[in-house]
Order: sequence, then structure tokens, then C-alpha cells
Amino acid sequence: MKLSLAESLVVFDRMTSSLEHSRRLLKSYISTGQLKLYTREGFVGDHSQSSIDELSPPSNKYSWEESDEQEVWCSPALMGLDPEFDWERNVITIATTDTSRMDSISRVWRHKNATFRFEGVSLDKVDVESCAMTAGLTDAAKLVSKSNIGRPTQHDWNGALIELLRLTDIAGRISGKSQTEIAKMIEDYFARTKPGVDVAETSVKDLARRIKTEAGRK
Repeated sequence: MKLSLAESLVVFDRMTSSLEHSRRLLKSYISTGQLKLYTREGFVGDHSQSSIDELSPPSNKYSWEESDEQEVWCSPALMGLDPEFDWERNVITIATTDTSRMDSISRVWRHKNATFRFEGVSLDKVDVESCAMTAGLTDAAKLVSKSNIGRPTQHDWNGALIELLRLTDIAGRISGKSQTEIAKMIEDYFARTKPGVDVAETSVKDLARRIKTEAGRK
């Protein structure tokens, strides 16, 4: 099942602190390729210098229209070109930019002055929910970390985060994993966020065991 940009934003907004923050996160997940981008129709325009100077439409245009959503396989490269998101109209546009040397996109899309427009944009529902859940847990963990500075631990913050995970793990993306897989995810998280810092293996295993046990409760 696919979600429009607006529907995806609603899912993220339920998990994060503000609408603007949700927009930034959703853009980031798309630009890094963690969320695959699909589109029904759109065009790639090749501008001449005169059409740029006169602010007129592109002189040549490659367009498409499909009955089903087609994955934009080079979306991470394109989304790094500062696209404009129209959340309500479900459109993404990329202003005139030089893509002639971008080997990561289709050859027919490489132009000295290219304009892109993707309409009927959609994202995979399960992937959106998974990324939104991760974003929400990360935000919560940062908040907990700040609140604990200089204070003794008075509350079971891990328990609160695990309960949030249990309630939002709609697709079973976490509870369906083994304890070993969960431990590996925790290790990968610290490797990304605290590179070079050793994390106690017993602490990782204990947390993974607790997540596996409590997040799987009905």
C-alpha cells in the first residue's frame, strides 16, 4: 500500500515534536534513500540558455504517465538537489540545475540545465511507519538524555521507550525480529552515533532481551 506525501507527513507528525520537524525528517529519509520514491507522472525538461533567461518552459521535455506508481530509482541523487515539496498537491519539483555529470541518474536525464517535476508522488506505507517510529524513538531518547544530565535515575525511561515502541510497532518490524537481530540494531545505532566508543555487550544483550520480551506483548 502506498501513501501520498500528505498522508506520510501525518504518520511522521504523530511521532515527532512538530510539523516542521516532521517535514525535515521525511525529506531526509527520502534524500538518503531510506524511503523509496514512487511517481505516476512527471517530466524532465532540458532548458536552453534563452529559456532560462526568459523564465520560459524548457525547450525539450521528456514526460511520462503511468497507470501504476513507478519507482524513481535515482531519487537519492535527485533529492540532494534541494527539491521543493508541495505536500498538498503531492508534487516534487527541482529547479534548473546542471545534471550533465551526474553518473548516478539516467543518461536521458543528464542535461546542462535540467528541470524535474514528479506528480502523484507516493511512498510505501510500511516503510513510512517504520521510519516514523525510528524517528520518534530517536527524538524521545534525545529528550530523555537531556533530562537525565546531572540527575540520578528516578524513572524507568527504557521501559517508557519500549512501551512506545510496542504501541507503534504496527507492522511488527521490531517485535518480529530475534533477540540477536535486535542486539545488532542497537550496536549499529551506537556505531553510527558514537563511533569509537565501546558499548558493554552485556548491556546490549539485556536491552535486546527486554525489547524482545516486552515489545512483543499484545
